[in-house]
Amino acid sequence: MEPEIDIQGPPESSALCPWTYQLQVDENRSPSVLVVARCLSASDQCETVNAVVEVDRRNSTTGQLYQVTERFAVACRRKLTRPTPEPTSVADPVSQYNDEHYNHDDYSQ
Repeated sequence: MEPEIDIQGPPESSALCPWTYQLQVDENRSPSVLVVARCLSASDQCETVNAVVEVDRRNSTTGQLYQVTERFAVACRRKLTRPTPEPTSVADPVSQYNDEHYNHDDYSQ
């Protein structure tokens, strides 16, 4: 289990989706220790906010370093909800043309 850092106060403890920070240790990464956020809420209304960071990875076989981009959690927030757009009707161009150019009364019996 990763050790937790005891940080008191805003924003992480007073947020709608509170979080704590943990040390993440990976000996094959440089930096080998990063501080990452962990959401405290079990609510499905919360999600992590991630940062994209370039780190060096060590190939465990050859020992060589190579640069990669990884995502790390930096905070938690309420999930963003977007309203579902109302369906729009698409006009049938042939019907629209016929309605505008022909008198339908001429064809009725």
